[in-house]
Amino acid sequence: MSAKWRALQYRHRYTYSAVVFPQPYVESLNSSTSRIVAELSQLISLNSIYAQVDHAKQVASAFADLLLNCKDEALVSEAARFYYEILFLENSLPLHRTLISVLAKTRNFQSVIRSCFRSLCDEYCGLSSEGKGKRFCVSRVALPMMSSSKLGYLVEIVEDCGVLVALDIVSGLNAVVLETNGWSRPSPIVMEQCQEALSCMYYLLQRFPSKFSDSSVCVGGSSVLEMTVTAILSILKSLAFSRDCFVAAGVAFCAALQACLSPQDLCLFIMEDFYICLQQIKTSMSANLASISENYDPISEDMGARILRVIWNNLEDPLSQTVKQVHLISDLFLDIHSSLHWAEDNERIRSFLRKIATDLLRLGARCKGRYVPLASLTKRLGAKTLS
Repeated sequence: MSAKWRALQYRHRYTYSAVVFPQPYVESLNSSTSRIVAELSQLISLNSIYAQVDHAKQVASAFADLLLNCKDEALVSEAARFYYEILFLENSLPLHRTLISVLAKTRNFQSVIRSCFRSLCDEYCGLSSEGKGKRFCVSRVALPMMSSSKLGYLVEIVEDCGVLVALDIVSGLNAVVLETNGWSRPSPIVMEQCQEALSCMYYLLQRFPSKFSDSSVCVGGSSVLEMTVTAILSILKSLAFSRDCFVAAGVAFCAALQACLSPQDLCLFIMEDFYICLQQIKTSMSANLASISENYDPISEDMGARILRVIWNNLEDPLSQTVKQVHLISDLFLDIHSSLHWAEDNERIRSFLRKIATDLLRLGARCKGRYVPLASLTKRLGAKTLS
């Protein structure tokens, strides 16, 4: 039902809501002598987003001609300001693809464009004291730029403004979470905006981790990475968001960990979480807190295969703490499977354990980390079965 409502709302927004041009923008344009004034004035006069999307091609063409033929940097700077500010305006999302396409193709005045874009990000950023834009307006511009198949020098522009984009996302997420604290649930549109913002954050953390790992970049006493992780965790702790939002937040959280932890520390963190999760499953089963039926399996076959793959891949980790966690996870995993009602089918559980033992034995004598899990299996199967 919510999906149908969201589709209906988007259909109406796309049909009836044209780009909203603020009065200061219109007044500045009217007093300008830029070569693209005529095309922009025509765009402003249109009251249908369909008509604006169609006319955006002419605006993009006019701006591309200006970049190609104009020699006056001041004129280009003025035109670029009018052109790129459209991306930050309300309801402008349908125009983004057409307008951004010019960015990827241009070879002239790249420094002017970079400076203009950064200035606009600074003005529209949600954490700016003079923030002009609505929630997530900066990240909505950055996301299609990073998703472009031909980034070219755009990647440098986004990297240069990466911290501002991240702060805009943090500000927007914090505002949404604050609203949910009053027991109000975000609308489907707001949830989708949060999901897109979290996807943008993931791209930033993956592409430009050094921007976030630099502890010298601080706002109000907190580093940008600290603010980012705090905002993501606030989403994960909330009960008000959709599954898609939680998935996007989880992926962004993993990317944040990669940006601030060494590979060894990250591996240990993941192993400890695997252990925090399996222990809770075992405790719930032991205390009869879970509703267990004959077909109940708290760890699906596919998930079990993934957990085993993680265990096998980390049996020889250089960090001894990680190996210890892997051994504990292995033992817990076997305990859970041995405790299920379907485990009363003795032959079935023995077949499952024998398969695990076979996988361990195939690792060879060089794998010293296999002996602890094999010892655990020996207690369950007996030494004769493994011989």
